[in-house]
Amino acid sequence: MEEERLILVVPKCVKKKALSGRSEFYNLMVTDKRIVSTKTGGTFFATRGLLGAAVQKMAKGRQDIDKFAGKEIDEIVGLDKNNWAVPFRGFDEIKLGKQIAGVHAIIRFKLNKDGKKCDTNSSVPQFLTFDKQYLNELRTTLADLAGNIVKT
Repeated sequence: MEEERLILVVPKCVKKKALSGRSEFYNLMVTDKRIVSTKTGGTFFATRGLLGAAVQKMAKGRQDIDKFAGKEIDEIVGLDKNNWAVPFRGFDEIKLGKQIAGVHAIIRFKLNKDGKKCDTNSSVPQFLTFDKQYLNELRTTLADLAGNIVKT
């Protein structure tokens, strides 16, 4: 069996929960076979204004992209019910873009029937936001690995 290779890590991705006002932080990992998302920390209630920006900056600063160093991908996925891994064939579409008037980019996921079977915890979010400095590298990497399902 061929070993899975980690190609790219996009740290500090954010999943916002609209109803509760919470934000959760994840690392998005791209391997040569699939996309993996691993929860890197707890949640906090979003606040508005300068205080909200300070709270969010502190929370993001505590996220450790090395949290899962030395662990196998399947072991990492099993550590938290919010972690997920879906092979590229499990997506109908992966859409990347910039958020309007912001420093963040966004990735949207559209699973197909195979992808929904892989997502045993139903934890693949509709979208994640991330620092736009990773956008071009993520776009190029996914296009090379996943082909025409990647949209911009």
